[in-house]
Amino acid sequence: MEDYKIVRFGSLYLDGAPHMQSRASTIYDGEARPRISLGDSVPGRIINWVERNGKYAALQPVLLKASWDDLDACGLAAGTEVTIDGAKYLCRLPRFGADPKVRNEWEEFFLNLSGLDSQVMNDATISLGFETGNGTNYCSARHGAGMGNWRLVAKDTRMPNYAWRPVLEPAAGNLETIRNGTLVRVKFLDGSMLLDGNLAGYTNYDLLLTIRGPMPSGGRWYKPVKSGLVAVDRVGILSVTPLRFG
Repeated sequence: MEDYKIVRFGSLYLDGAPHMQSRASTIYDGEARPRISLGDSVPGRIINWVERNGKYAALQPVLLKASWDDLDACGLAAGTEVTIDGAKYLCRLPRFGADPKVRNEWEEFFLNLSGLDSQVMNDATISLGFETGNGTNYCSARHGAGMGNWRLVAKDTRMPNYAWRPVLEPAAGNLETIRNGTLVRVKFLDGSMLLDGNLAGYTNYDLLLTIRGPMPSGGRWYKPVKSGLVAVDRVGILSVTPLRFG
């Protein structure tokens, strides 16, 4: 049984106007540097998405030749809220991990797509990821099949085959609809231990949990910030599931 769906919605917007050519992807103008975003669906310019685990990843690159820095300047690296056809989403770069040994969203979204995966894996483009490495001058990137195709590329470089393949998380999917005080279970992308706690708040970057009982020691994706309170890095979160209130 297939665990994914291919859905179509939303369009690329540059400087507030829909701008997707009939070709698969639009080339970014590095001199004009228009503001990049996603918005309401425009006939003939609609994006194809893979829906898996409650999230969406663009099946084809949406934009070529934009650097990580260009995307970050628009809030699209760590993520910014966009509204598409009346629904709100967090739009961000895919998480490819800080090294090639970590299972990441490239595999999560694009493996085992009943034939479509070969289309993605044989794509000649290199998709930019969120994580940075070697200081702050490089970002993660992926193409093809296998962890050997993980790499670091310069964040400020615009190459014709560098691709923006955004990920969308429904903004109402989880945090905006969960009241503070709700007991939640946090599951992490790398399959590490589950973390249970009461939601104390969140930002675009962190989730705050109140922990009852013994405090967990710091992990890869979370750390205690004061007595009874843990900050969780949202980059590492796969899901947040409400268990009960109180």
